[in-house]
Amino acid sequence: MVSCQGCGKETDTRLCCPKCTALGRTSFFCSQECFAKNWPAHNKLHVIIKQSQMVIERERRTSQGGSATDSGHLVVPGGMPGGRTDSSSQSTRSGIDSPPVEPTAVS
Repeated sequence: MVSCQGCGKETDTRLCCPKCTALGRTSFFCSQECFAKNWPAHNKLHVIIKQSQMVIERERRTSQGGSATDSGHLVVPGGMPGGRTDSSSQSTRSGIDSPPVEPTAVS
């Protein structure tokens, strides 16, 4: 059993946010509805994780004697400057990414 990151209830569903999975984390939800309902708040976690990864990468680069910025931009591991992973990334007018279609089942 895991706790749902949306409502806090114990669940056996093991539906995991695909963005968190891509960022090396796991965030489980009890249902697609709970995932969608809690998306605006949950998506803020992705920003925090990306910022943490940027700090870690900058510290790694500077501890190796290099510059934190080679091209004037911080580089997100596996991504483009600014945290985008490809040039087709789009956000809604509110500035919050739309939720993925469904969370991914993890066994």
